[in-house]
Amino acid sequence: ARMIGNHRILDSIQEILVKVRAGKDMSSRRGRIKYIKYIFNFEKKLMRMKVINFIEFIYLIIAKSTVALLPNGIRYQIYQKRLRTKE
Repeated sequence: ARMIGNHRILDSIQEILVKVRAGKDMSSRRGRIKYIKYIFNFEKKLMRMKVINFIEFIYLIIAKSTVALLPNGIRYQIYQKRLRTKE
């Protein structure tokens, strides 16, 4: 967020630098009310920095909070099957 606030240009590289296996512990950490509080504070910071607008803020809070409130098993399946790409 600091780099965005300092008007830096960000880009992603397509090369895989590190292979990481995300297990059930990772998906369980992205649940609970505590994580929703983190999501809210982070998105609020981005909105204050004018990286996102109010509509995007609301959309992101709803979308990310919905996933965070899902049971661990369902959240794990979403992370493994939908958000990870196969090589």
